[in-house]
Order: sequence, then C-alpha cells, then structure tokens
Amino acid sequence: MLMRTSSRWRLALGIVAALLGRASGAQSPSAKPDAPVLPGCYRLTLGPWSKPSRLGPAQPTAVIRLDTIERRPGISRDLVAERIEPVESAPTGDRRVRRQLPASWRRLGADSVVIVAWSTGYEAEVFYGRWLRGSLQGVLRRSSDAIPVDPATGQIQWNVLPWATASAVLVPCQ
Repeated sequence: MLMRTSSRWRLALGIVAALLGRASGAQSPSAKPDAPVLPGCYRLTLGPWSKPSRLGPAQPTAVIRLDTIERRPGISRDLVAERIEPVESAPTGDRRVRRQLPASWRRLGADSVVIVAWSTGYEAEVFYGRWLRGSLQGVLRRSSDAIPVDPATGQIQWNVLPWATASAVLVPCQ
C-alpha cells in the first residue's frame, strides 16, 4: 500500500529526528536557545554512497545557500535555499529539470536542520544534519516517491534508498 507523499515525508522526518536523538520539535537539554545553524553558504562533504543510484541530480550538491526568507509566505518554517555548486543539476535535455522545485530548508529544534537541495516532487536530494563541533553532521539521502516495500512482509524498506554520511561547514558566499 502506498502512502501519500506528504505523509511519507512527515514519517521520514520523524524517523530522522528520532535517530538524531529526540522527537521532532523537542529540544535537547544541552541545546542553546540561539541556534548555531546560521543563514549563509555551506559546503557539503560526502562519504561513500550506500549504493549506486540514478535518483537525484547528476552531481550531488556541493555548496548550498540558506536564507531567512520564507519560501512560501505564511509557512515560516519553510525557508529559501539555493543550490550554488554545481550550478547544473542535470544534464542538458534531462526532463527532470522542467519539474525541478525550489530548494528549501527548515530547522528541527535548536540544533538540527533538513535541507531539500534538489527536488522534482518525485525525486529528491535531502540533507538531514545536526550541529556538532562547529559543523552540521548527518546524512544526505536520495529519495523517490516510489516507496520500496518488502513483498514478503509488506514493510517499507527505508534503507534501500541511497544515502551517504555528510557534513556541512559554513563557507563565504561568492
């Protein structure tokens, strides 16, 4: 049985928040009220991918700019982001470029973020990170609205989708 896309994203965010050590929206006791995740440009460094995939952009996002402007007025948690490097997200003629949605980001608690660096609404490249020792540490995940389900058990197989450990450090915007 397939879940609606918005329900799947809420569930995925809840799972990631739990993996980061707390329920989404709850702050860790050691978190400071002034969030360390600042607007600006961040360089993403990736570890090895869990498996090869044709999902997402041809090249993973290397630098992304986070802004404080609401991406959709009235939804204050959904802020504007821009993929800076590489500028091209897909080869010339790739039909996915026509459906590409604007990048966005939002805070999860005082020290964690979700950054949607690339999305068509069907495929996405999403970074889930937590502020640790001066940088964002987390996972870059490539996802699809085609939810993989184990045919024998009927259980969703979240770890089948490709992912890589990632870190993001603040760099000057060019």
